[in-house]
Amino acid sequence: MSDHFNNNKKVLWLGVNGMEYISWENSDVIIEFDPYYYPMPSHVIQHSKKILTEDDMFDALSNGKWHVNTYEEVLHE
Repeated sequence: MSDHFNNNKKVLWLGVNGMEYISWENSDVIIEFDPYYYPMPSHVIQHSKKILTEDDMFDALSNGKWHVNTYEEVLHE
């Protein structure tokens, strides 16, 4: 596991079990990137609290609402 908080961009990144999770400071959303799922991202996790720390990320992964992303082709006119 590794994580990194980028002070310039205010992004929190967490790598767990081959998945990558990204959230922005003060956001209540995490985006999950599964390297074996296409198209990315695979899930969006909605949390009831703001995400500021690594502990907040783990809390959101455990207690947040998970939404699977689906895509449909649209005609561009």
